[in-house]
Amino acid sequence: MTLSTNRHLSGKTGETDPADQEDEARIRTGPWSEEDIETLIEMWHLRHSNADIADVLDRAENAVAIKASRLSLPQRRELEQAKGAKIRKCLRCATSFHSHGAGNRICDTCKSSHEWRSGGSDYYHVLSGR
Repeated sequence: MTLSTNRHLSGKTGETDPADQEDEARIRTGPWSEEDIETLIEMWHLRHSNADIADVLDRAENAVAIKASRLSLPQRRELEQAKGAKIRKCLRCATSFHSHGAGNRICDTCKSSHEWRSGGSDYYHVLSGR
């Protein structure tokens, strides 16, 4: 519960519950580590709620939702329909991402890079394995 919501519900201004202050103090902000991203992707794929993921990562629920959106993770109802979808490592950058099928081996972040879109030499190295 946020400070403004707490004030609204209690009818008091300037007073906060010590438990709420403790929760706000433990919520991390700032850049996401690779480990945090992998945990998010794995828990998302296992259909954990944003609240559960936020508790594990000590982040706010909306931060989890925003990061999932930026990582192009599918909505949970789409996970149930995708038969070949699973967590894979990107062949270009080696980060985990939600792959929609066996033919999807490059993450959206790498696909949006200038070199990838222009068909630069890096594209051929990934495909040839060299």
